[in-house]
Amino acid sequence: MTGRPYFNHFLLGDFVLGMEIEFPLFSLSSTLEKKKADIVFLLDGSINFRRGSFQEVLRFVSEIVDTVYEGGDSIQVGLVQYNSDPTDEFFLKDFPTKQQIIDAINKVVYKGGRHANTKVGLEHLRRNHFVPEAGSRLDQRVPQIAFVITGGKSVEDAQEASMALTQRGVKVFAVGVRNIDSEEVGKIASNSATAFRVGNVQELSELSEQVLETLHDAMHETLCPGVTDVSKGNVL
Repeated sequence: MTGRPYFNHFLLGDFVLGMEIEFPLFSLSSTLEKKKADIVFLLDGSINFRRGSFQEVLRFVSEIVDTVYEGGDSIQVGLVQYNSDPTDEFFLKDFPTKQQIIDAINKVVYKGGRHANTKVGLEHLRRNHFVPEAGSRLDQRVPQIAFVITGGKSVEDAQEASMALTQRGVKVFAVGVRNIDSEEVGKIASNSATAFRVGNVQELSELSEQVLETLHDAMHETLCPGVTDVSKGNVL
């Protein structure tokens, strides 16, 4: 589709050349669609990560937000830390700017605790974070993303809780660090494309490019609540 013809004159020596140029009716900015997403991080704050290692996890989260959140984007971020129980650090609705979100991430204090119950953490996200009261825009079809980083096996199986989130329309990313095998990580993630594993926290930075690419794809999907990812099986 084209716009109205524009008649332009170019002076070439002693000759004037008349040229008809047609400009399209869209601008460059319209082709560069801004990202929209609601992302809630669920971070293992148990002894699976020592205090220093947990700081590396926070740094990784901060770098993801800093990179993925570009000018003009509409990205909301929440964060929950968990051991045997979840603790709300902040909700999707709490901080409207990128810098406020990064500042809030950097202020999170390590909890500690003997056990990590990823199942309880995921259930908490479904009931208390991916809801309109917390700022979720699921009803506006904004992509919903849960991003789990865990350092060990959950004391309760987390697969059913993850499937319940997926059925609601939330894509679950899972990053396993250290004492957790790939099978366990796969049970938490929505599918194999959103499951990642590294041997230690220092290797998290090596995941950044792959994670960001997958996040970018997830943010440009139109999510349909109630549709379960087939790779996760059926939710009862």
